[in-house]
Amino acid sequence: MSSSMEKNDEYDVSLNAMCLASAQIYPAVLNAAIELNLFKIIGKGNPKGMSPSEIASQLPNPHAAGDDIAGRLDRLLCLLATHSLLTCSSNKVDEDGRIERLYALSPTGKYMLPDEDGVSCASISNLRYHPAFIKVR
Repeated sequence: MSSSMEKNDEYDVSLNAMCLASAQIYPAVLNAAIELNLFKIIGKGNPKGMSPSEIASQLPNPHAAGDDIAGRLDRLLCLLATHSLLTCSSNKVDEDGRIERLYALSPTGKYMLPDEDGVSCASISNLRYHPAFIKVR
């Protein structure tokens, strides 16, 4: 692939990340993922993907055993995957045929992680949910 095409692809991917961070479609879900540090957790995990239960086990706040945190995370992560912030694959878990989804960062999703200067597209979403910004609306 030529250097020019790689730059165009990189531009398209970064533009997609910025558009998704400022979109009206799912800002609350994106903000929740950012607040929960899901992109960081997934980014530090297995490059082949992490299950919702693996991700839930790394959340900072312990949850009651009755909470279906992994199930709720799965729905949230699935939405992010439909918008190309994550990749989603499936993994057969047991002989009964139970399947779990595995999520990994997509090229666009990597823009939600801070770069070497600490800057990411996640800050666009954070700005949208800042109390001062909400009050002005």
